[in-house]
Amino acid sequence: MDELLTSRGKSNDDADEEMSDHSQLCDLPDETLHQILSFLPAKDAVGMIMVSKQWESLWRSLPKLEFHEKQFHQRELFLNFVDRTLHLRDLNSSIQKFSLSCKVRCDSCRVCCNASRIAKWITVAIKCGVQEFHLSLEDKVHLQVLPSCIFRSETLRKFHLNWSGILRIPSPVHLPSLKDLTLMEVEFTGDDESTRKLLSSPSLERLSIHYSSGNNQSLHVLPSCIFWSETLKKFHLKMPGNLRVPSQVHLPSLKDLTLEGVDFIDDASTPKLLSSPSLERLSLRNCNWNHLKAIIVAPPLLRDFSIHYLPGSSNIGADAHFHDPAIVIYAQDLLQFCYVGVLPNRVVLSGSPLLDEAELCLTDFAPGLGDFDVCGHVHNLLSGVFRVKKLILSSTMIQDFNTGKDPLGGIPLFINLTMLKFAKGCIFLEWKPFASLLGRCPALKTLEFYEGCKLHMKPEGYQDPLPRLFLPFLENITIRQFTGEDGELLALGILLRSTLALEEVILSYDRNVLMKRELLDENYFSKLPRASAICKFRIKPQFR
Repeated sequence: MDELLTSRGKSNDDADEEMSDHSQLCDLPDETLHQILSFLPAKDAVGMIMVSKQWESLWRSLPKLEFHEKQFHQRELFLNFVDRTLHLRDLNSSIQKFSLSCKVRCDSCRVCCNASRIAKWITVAIKCGVQEFHLSLEDKVHLQVLPSCIFRSETLRKFHLNWSGILRIPSPVHLPSLKDLTLMEVEFTGDDESTRKLLSSPSLERLSIHYSSGNNQSLHVLPSCIFWSETLKKFHLKMPGNLRVPSQVHLPSLKDLTLEGVDFIDDASTPKLLSSPSLERLSLRNCNWNHLKAIIVAPPLLRDFSIHYLPGSSNIGADAHFHDPAIVIYAQDLLQFCYVGVLPNRVVLSGSPLLDEAELCLTDFAPGLGDFDVCGHVHNLLSGVFRVKKLILSSTMIQDFNTGKDPLGGIPLFINLTMLKFAKGCIFLEWKPFASLLGRCPALKTLEFYEGCKLHMKPEGYQDPLPRLFLPFLENITIRQFTGEDGELLALGILLRSTLALEEVILSYDRNVLMKRELLDENYFSKLPRASAICKFRIKPQFR
């Protein structure tokens, strides 16, 4: 508040223009002015007090207040600013969103001399009927600085707490309106009554619990009440370390589950969690299941399932040893499936569901992961998605099969596939699995190469890898990262001679990569030999 806006040194014309703008702002309805001020950080909103007395009264009742210590050069300025702002607050005006991010300890004395001060700020927000509360205390906190009123709010609907320590929850807990709860770095003392009351609030629908990988994993003790809720619809758990799922799991309303970095250790209870009866979306990110005999996923309503398995991330070490537990999926109504990373395990999609989209992007084989049958696992995975409509692959999926006369032998025809996209890595047309895969896509209409396609220079006695008129229904080809080098032009020529119904070819180039000037002219490509008489070319810069 000590930093005021002035108009010194301005010309009369500038002053008149500013007064006109000021008048126009003041003519706006209070509701609109409230919205304008609510988009500004609290520090900037205070500066608007000088514009008009009307703005001052509106500022005292702003629906959104955000205070972040990092926006201030000196800690004392921040503390005084929050003190004065809340002191002037109209307590009869409700707060929609209150956000506070600061340290509890002083940098100089390293003691929690501001705990009572922070507690007063929180109390003011609760008295104003706050609906959404974001609280982030950046240093390690083992003291009780949260006032009990925050756990007895009738209006609180969303609570985001970054605590970095043991949370002692006062009794009683009464949060009848709480629907969304996020706890970051919060350690629980156990399964006491207050903890159960918080995590089992009667209206709670969304719960997120996050721990960073640097924390002591042995401290992470999840109360069992998390896995028993009538109302919970969305649960996101990021926790490097063992996940101990209780023997009794009751989550009848759970629709969206994300588990990140956890280590599954229980064969009996884990399937109960992963097969909750209402589950529609399941995401497993860098989880470790090597302690299990198998991963069973069987939610009857599952629509979207994704697995990310990247060595070196979270609790997946580079020296891990795999005994190949299978991941078995029973989900006949599954519409989207995604697998990204290495593939040390067999993935079985029982019944081969009728998928709208499947993304299978394997990374290069990582040394130290042990021996496993990469080709066998990829073959098995492709066989499980043969009824998909849109398929996204990485070049690794094709390159790993580049041996044998018929590397994809035994894989059924992709009878429903109309769109095939290679999303990662350049595709070389001479790879045998590439032609073998296209030969199994009789209904293919769209083919995309996200990182380009090439053909190595023709050796003596060379034959085209694709037969003439090989893709009778293909209508669209898109090639990104096109540079116009000889290998790319050779690959393009083969595709043009293999597609009778081709309507459009899009060549997308990087502005930062030099190309021959004639390659920017669509007429240049229209002269190339091709099987389709109606094919048109579009040359355009690509946007990442």
